[in-house]
Amino acid sequence: MLVDPIVPVQYGYMMKTKMNSSSLHGLTPMLLILAVLAFEMSTDIYLPSLPEMGRFFSVPDAAVQTTLSGYLLGFALPGFIAGPLSDNIGRRPVILGSMAIFTMSSVCCWLAPTMTSLITARFAQGIGAGMTMVVITAVLKDIYDEKNFSRILSVKGMVITLSPMVAPVLGGKIADIWGWKSCFFMIAIMASIIWITIATCLKESLSPAYRATQKSYFSGRLLLETYSQLLKRREVVTFALISAITYGGLWVWIVEAPFYLINELGIKSVDYGYYAAIGPGAYILGMVLNQWWVSFYGIDRMLACGLWLMVTGATLTLFATVYWPSSLVALYIFSSLYEIGLAPVFANAVTKAVSVIPSQRGSASALLNTLEMGISSLCVFVVSLLSNGTLVPCAVMMLASGILCAILFSTAARFSKEPQAISSVCEG
Repeated sequence: MLVDPIVPVQYGYMMKTKMNSSSLHGLTPMLLILAVLAFEMSTDIYLPSLPEMGRFFSVPDAAVQTTLSGYLLGFALPGFIAGPLSDNIGRRPVILGSMAIFTMSSVCCWLAPTMTSLITARFAQGIGAGMTMVVITAVLKDIYDEKNFSRILSVKGMVITLSPMVAPVLGGKIADIWGWKSCFFMIAIMASIIWITIATCLKESLSPAYRATQKSYFSGRLLLETYSQLLKRREVVTFALISAITYGGLWVWIVEAPFYLINELGIKSVDYGYYAAIGPGAYILGMVLNQWWVSFYGIDRMLACGLWLMVTGATLTLFATVYWPSSLVALYIFSSLYEIGLAPVFANAVTKAVSVIPSQRGSASALLNTLEMGISSLCVFVVSLLSNGTLVPCAVMMLASGILCAILFSTAARFSKEPQAISSVCEG
């Protein structure tokens, strides 16, 4: 096994000799962001159709929600293999293979004759998306240093956020004209175009000199050794958990909101996308603020400010769901505050979680992805069981996720060389 030339730093390691990123194709970040956009749209585009799908297949709402939790579960599982595999054979072949899985399963979603087959296809779609997402994070970390990585995550986040702003509106219009299945046809076409473009343009970002091994492509022993090393690093696990639990809090809102607004408040499915765009707009604002201020205030302070906004927004959202359940103004103002806080938490927690040596970045990204999607899938499953026709269970889980992440961050500050106290982080 090759040993990378490294020196220790506060979080992870820094290479003595940086890889020359000028040799990478200039389109790489844009291509990867487009791939992520396709993954996001594969869920967002059919959100307005969730109640209609239940009526089409004659199944309860909980069964329809399984198409979301199944996707998240599939997204979580294969990353453990995709990450280390990309550390060994390179990023490009893994991205191409996993994008092919996503593309073919999108076609299967379009053609699915039953709810069971649709759930199965969505699970496979999640597998392809999850494997690709793991390697995308590793590629971007190959290219950028820590602060620039945080900034590119903010840019990526702003672009990705266009999906929940545009996709539900587009999906509502498409479903109204051609039926909800046509939404998956659109995703299949988009995925095919992206795969062809990546196959043509994407270059390898991980030099053979920095790969985990040159003797064999993959082995179970190497897999166990790599994850054993990562799990021993508290900062990697802690910040991966912060990102994952935050993601879970976001997903419970994504899943519950369309059912509540359409079934309880009488919003038309074709109009739901306009309401769904409010949260992503708030998230974009948070990403802009993080991109502006992270260089000045630092990663720790921006992350802590985001957690403070999350807890405050979730508390007010819970208050609104109890006392003003029919007030869309109150619900969206307070939930938007929560989503503004999500942005700096995601960008900076991910930066901390994957700050490792090059030969472990794919594995660190895989660990992060598995925790994010595994916890999100669990949160979606739990909120579907607790669903009672109100947004109270959703708001409670959002608040719980914020509080738990704040506790984890406080714990991380104890073993950080430069601890940041959440209670004082926004002062001055």
